[in-house]
Amino acid sequence: MLHKEEIHFFNDIAYYHVPFTHCPTGQELRTQLKCHCNPDDNFDWKGYSCEFSRFRISLSPAWC
Repeated sequence: MLHKEEIHFFNDIAYYHVPFTHCPTGQELRTQLKCHCNPDDNFDWKGYSCEFSRFRISLSPAWC
């Protein structure tokens, strides 16, 4: 099993795969990456997301 320090969150990509959507956080990053996603559709903070679990374990935002 990986240590929590070995887990990386890729916030610099956007994807949609039914029923999941990831949209980079922050308007500046979305503009820089030319993303056309809606951050309101992001599933990162839903209870079933791995990111939600990772955040609870590390107690720090993934993109810091």
